[in-house]
Amino acid sequence: MLPLCLLLLAAMPLSAVAGLLPIFFMHGLDSDRTRFDILKERLKRIDPDFIAHFLHFAEHAASWQTNLWKQGDMMMKIIRTAVKAQPSAYAEGYTLVCHSQGALLCRTVVQRMDDHKVHTLVSLAGPQRGIYGMPKGLHIFSGADVSFVHHLVYNSAAQDRISLANYWHDPRVIKEEGFFVSHPHQA
Repeated sequence: MLPLCLLLLAAMPLSAVAGLLPIFFMHGLDSDRTRFDILKERLKRIDPDFIAHFLHFAEHAASWQTNLWKQGDMMMKIIRTAVKAQPSAYAEGYTLVCHSQGALLCRTVVQRMDDHKVHTLVSLAGPQRGIYGMPKGLHIFSGADVSFVHHLVYNSAAQDRISLANYWHDPRVIKEEGFFVSHPHQA
């Protein structure tokens, strides 16, 4: 999905966008800030002076070894620090461009952060309603059946330590209060 979006942006005429708002980019599971390098170069051609933050916390293994509540707290701190450092640059708001697990994280940050000035949230391939089944390409659960994973992730130890456990959503079960996807302020 992300390469298709980049191709569409690359096909856009340079005159299509002017005066970009500041942008925060958030990578997905087992990735890092370089995920957006191609997009960064394209945006520099559109507006060489645009303000961009390629968020570099919870990268690679830390992206699944840190729960999403903690990652959200880190992201809110980074956003607030940036806005406080240059309030005039963020007066009109800012954009969040977020991929995969980062898209879920960004949406929940917007919902949790009562002082944000998000103008636009671009959510690329985010598991907004959680995941169920064996995630493709993630070998942490390879060979496990769904009932085993259910018991593995639906406990407080996993919820506190593993991001993927935070958005595992078994449609047969109503999760208890405190689990990330079922948070009352989330859709």
